[in-house]
Amino acid sequence: MSIDNLLSENPNLKKQFNLSDEQIIQKQSQSKKINTDLYQNTDEGIILIILSIVSGLIPPIGIFMPLYVAWRNNKYNSLYKTINLICIIVLLISILGTYVIIVDNWLIPARTTIYQIK
Repeated sequence: MSIDNLLSENPNLKKQFNLSDEQIIQKQSQSKKINTDLYQNTDEGIILIILSIVSGLIPPIGIFMPLYVAWRNNKYNSLYKTINLICIIVLLISILGTYVIIVDNWLIPARTTIYQIK
């Protein structure tokens, strides 16, 4: 028995097939409305990585800049998880560097004796 015969015998099934076709066309037209600009952030991921790594060279700035980069990062960026990992590493290194600078300069100044060479 062919599908045409089945459809002609059962009008409810025929209506259901027609509704399905209409629903498919409607869903296809809605899918074209999806904003694909969010998925085009390949360059932003690389820029965020560079910004985070460079901020690690200056310890006090390296504490705040990775937090901004992590906030700016989203799941649509390329290298999403890598950016988060780099931000954590740079943040830890910058905290350590800032601690060393503060302790060495203000809290416990270095007790270095300078001798004059003649």
